[in-house]
Amino acid sequence: MNNNEFKTTIYSHFRKMTYPVTIRPTQDGWELQLHGETVKSQPNGLQLMQHLSSVEGLRVDQNIEEVFESIWGDIQKYGLQETTTIKQLSDVISHLNEVYYGQYTSA
Repeated sequence: MNNNEFKTTIYSHFRKMTYPVTIRPTQDGWELQLHGETVKSQPNGLQLMQHLSSVEGLRVDQNIEEVFESIWGDIQKYGLQETTTIKQLSDVISHLNEVYYGQYTSA
């Protein structure tokens, strides 16, 4: 996978976030607040998400393109492995999709 394919893959995950989501660091990882509900990480939380959500938290909403470009810069800056990064981000998005769309997509 080349750099552009990698970027496109991650961006596609962010496009799936329909509702505003706030990501905040916690003492043992991170938590996502979406539409009034909270999803917390396991104790070994994602360092990337902790970094991105420091201070006031990261809101992903109408400015999805700007947010993505900022996150992409951090991904490159920290030199994370591509497969690991895709898995981390897709795990978060998959979890959110299960929480909010699972009852509609389950057979």
